[in-house]
Amino acid sequence: MAPPPRITACKMKFVATTWRKTWGRLSHMGWEEVRTRAGQEVSKRVDLIAYKSGHDFTRPRFPGTLGGKFFFDQEEVSGRVKLLQKFLPREVELIVSEAEAIYQHRFNLLGYTDLDYGKEIDWHLDAVHGKRAPLKPWHTINFLDFDQVGDHKVIWELNRHQHLVTLAKAWRITNESRYVTELAKQWYG
Repeated sequence: MAPPPRITACKMKFVATTWRKTWGRLSHMGWEEVRTRAGQEVSKRVDLIAYKSGHDFTRPRFPGTLGGKFFFDQEEVSGRVKLLQKFLPREVELIVSEAEAIYQHRFNLLGYTDLDYGKEIDWHLDAVHGKRAPLKPWHTINFLDFDQVGDHKVIWELNRHQHLVTLAKAWRITNESRYVTELAKQWYG
């Protein structure tokens, strides 16, 4: 039987320093922040367990559920689109132009323009620097390691999916179903 591993004085000091720093941060937080951060830590670990057990994250969590009422009724949409086309034609043109670029998987991110993500979007790619983040649980990736992931902010910005709103707007303006099809493909695909 092997003897138990030795805990060196250096390791003890490291553990004590880590706990002291953690306690120092916690003591300056309000209860709501502690509760929120603890919830985030639990959520990370639950997601990791689900990932390792083969959970399909592409399926909706609560299928069949609908959100509440939007800002106006469905019947009002076409009238509002006509108002936009009449009074803000340049903005309408910009929305459709940007949606067309998004449809072709070309994005403007953080001041970089016309980043081409190709036929299939690689959601882990920093297209500016040609670097790809590894496929492993997000909280285990050293996102500040440029050699490993490139500019993490470019990847994060793409993954915020703000461009989906532009696709939805273009669909409502043009009634071209390809925009909403692309939106759904990106959301669920």
